[in-house]
Amino acid sequence: MNIIIPILGFGKAGGYRVLSKLANEFIKQGNSVTFVTPAYGKTPYYPTTAKIINTKSLFRDTPIIRVLFGIISIWLRILKMENGHVLANHNLTAYIAYALPKKFKKTYYVQAYEVNLMRSFLGKLVAYISYFLPVKKIVNSEKILPRYFHKISGTVPAGIDLELFYRESKIYDKSKKIRIGCIGRTERYKGTNEIIEAFSSIIKKYDVELNIAVHTPKIPDTIKDSTKSFSISSDKELSEFYDKNEIIVATGLIEDGAFHYPCAEGMASGKIVISNYSPLVEEQHKTHAQLQLRKITSSKIAKALEYAINMTADEQKLETEKNKEIISKYSWEIVSNEMIKIMKA
Repeated sequence: MNIIIPILGFGKAGGYRVLSKLANEFIKQGNSVTFVTPAYGKTPYYPTTAKIINTKSLFRDTPIIRVLFGIISIWLRILKMENGHVLANHNLTAYIAYALPKKFKKTYYVQAYEVNLMRSFLGKLVAYISYFLPVKKIVNSEKILPRYFHKISGTVPAGIDLELFYRESKIYDKSKKIRIGCIGRTERYKGTNEIIEAFSSIIKKYDVELNIAVHTPKIPDTIKDSTKSFSISSDKELSEFYDKNEIIVATGLIEDGAFHYPCAEGMASGKIVISNYSPLVEEQHKTHAQLQLRKITSSKIAKALEYAINMTADEQKLETEKNKEIISKYSWEIVSNEMIKIMKA
């Protein structure tokens, strides 16, 4: 299969990792993969063995016009290519796929309900309409789109590098310092502030430490001495960060039940995970419901933290073993095979 992935640029967010990893796996299976992106697109942060075609870019100092011309340049470049299967991953690139002639097969892989991520009314409207486009749609979670978007061809979660993130579980004891880890983000909806507020509310009760990777917002003076920041420049460093903690909090303010990398990585790392995201909140995970949250607030996180801190050794073992059982199906090989199967159907 000749797979063409239109993309407006490369970044560090999880969605870009998914594209690079899928492309690498597709190639291992004997497919050809090409990214088509404007010249202003950065070199991939997540390495890929796929071919990259850079199109011309104009108006670099005017964002809206730059994006518009970027979309047009990608569309024109794909038109010159042989028949292929176009895999869109963003609402704007879904329009590119839709506008291509019928000789191209088209799939829209939805990794987020992007209406919630847009700030302007126009951005929200453009994202919303993209889900009605007559192209094959694959979602990374059954819960990611509103139920009235019923024409879904299949569900394929993002994958995880199990060899890199897998760790044997370690039992902790609340009589010793317990380290709580989270991935800090600048976006308000990512919920980093709620995690910090939850930690602040329990610090007087327990001997705990909060480790924050990637981005650390302003920390209240009351917990500064119990908080550490970690910069991350590779997946290897990220896996090492998870290993520094006993409990991982992977929560956010939107999209309950959607696939979430910190949640999956924490589970693979053998840690007790608190989250409102998949894979932890999957229906087959019926061990400790107190760790599986909905509609996040700082008080809910605090309550879950207290529960996790007080778990017995047997409870910890049961939870982490169930986590690893669930996460085993998220290898990139399994995920990519399922994606190809649905794309070909």
